Amino acid sequence: LRNAGQTVWGAERPLTLVWLAVDWGRGSREIIAADDPDRTEEVSRSLDLNQRLRERIVKVAEQRGLPLVFPLLDTVDLQNVTFSDIWGGFDERIVAASDRYDVNSILIGRIRASSNSREDWSYFFSGEERSWSGPPEAIVGRIADLLTAEFAVGGNAPVESVALHVSGIVSVEAYGSLQSLLAGVTLIESFVITEVAGDRVSYRVDVRGGADRLSRALRFNGLVEQESAALFGEVPSGTALEFFYGP
Repeated sequence: LRNAGQTVWGAERPLTLVWLAVDWGRGSREIIAADDPDRTEEVSRSLDLNQRLRERIVKVAEQRGLPLVFPLLDTVDLQNVTFSDIWGGFDERIVAASDRYDVNSILIGRIRASSNSREDWSYFFSGEERSWSGPPEAIVGRIADLLTAEFAVGGNAPVESVALHVSGIVSVEAYGSLQSLLAGVTLIESFVITEVAGDRVSYRVDVRGGADRLSRALRFNGLVEQESAALFGEVPSGTALEFFYGP
């Protein structure tokens, strides 16, 4: 694909958790779950509607290669999140309840199925919040476009050499894990060790997309960027990346 000049989105694919509140009308108000929990006969009529809506969203996500999950809505979730929390826009509460799922991005949606009112969405990723409106398929597409722009690299992108320093390598196991991590980053063409000093390993990394893309990919893979490097935005040309490895 790269030799053909095509854009490649590799393994750096953030997992998105979807909290979706739907007002089906006539008093039926639901949060769409990963698997529909047991319900009484009085509210069972919405089961098929929930399933069909969830399948619509999952289908588009699969077509775009976007990993996506829905909450379990088990006892823990129901203690922390209510329909009113989602519908009322109490997004901080929803984001806090999402910690248990270890996801990279969070999508919160509000749909009133029985009217032509707007379908409102909030999206949280990389410390930023975005607000959108539109049908679920369009919103999933927007997320895929956003993440593709963040992580995918064109085959014609030049290969640049970037200096990378990683501290916290205090064992053979940590060194092996770091080597495997770097080998799995799609952007990296090759890397070699240039120096080892104490718990700090220095590399010369040949990467497509430059230091900025490499920095985002390493953060996504669990390395912690040090204060001396830019936390977000573009990394100045020639700047060595400073990261910390913590198991």
